[in-house]
Amino acid sequence: MVLHPLLLAAALAGTPAPGSTVRPASKPETAQAFLLRLYEPYTKPFTAEHYRQLAELLTPELGALLVKSSEGADARHEVPPLNGDYVVDAQEWKVEALRIRARATGRDRAAGTVRFSSLGRERTIVVELVRIGGAWRIADFRYEGGRTLSGFLKGAIAEEQARVKAEAAGTGGGTP
Repeated sequence: MVLHPLLLAAALAGTPAPGSTVRPASKPETAQAFLLRLYEPYTKPFTAEHYRQLAELLTPELGALLVKSSEGADARHEVPPLNGDYVVDAQEWKVEALRIRARATGRDRAAGTVRFSSLGRERTIVVELVRIGGAWRIADFRYEGGRTLSGFLKGAIAEEQARVKAEAAGTGGGTP
């Protein structure tokens, strides 16, 4: 998935994206309900609207990492480092047998273990949540094998910085 940085602008500014259907809950939403709202669209035919809404569900910090990680590739008109959907950790999916279990991990913090099958493979993803301004936001994703979305994005940013430094020094640092 290529999530353009402009779609994240609303999340980073704290305002809904144009045409968004995400509304503040009249009463606080549970972490379980938030995760169900996040993953349920993956069990149905998918629309671009979901990606606009997804940007609103990230913490400002995770959203900023996502934007920064793609800046160099965007400037070179290349595919960004993250070219799959980070919610399901795949480029292609068919989510079935969705199971979610959320638990509190601290004050205004929760984690949800999300299990599903997709294209014949069982997957488990842990979604770390933080409550900001009374609403749940995604702080990070922990994937199988111990990988995290924030770790991947920080690595991509470091690689881009090394590439820029190497190019400035005249040593290359990448393929044209």
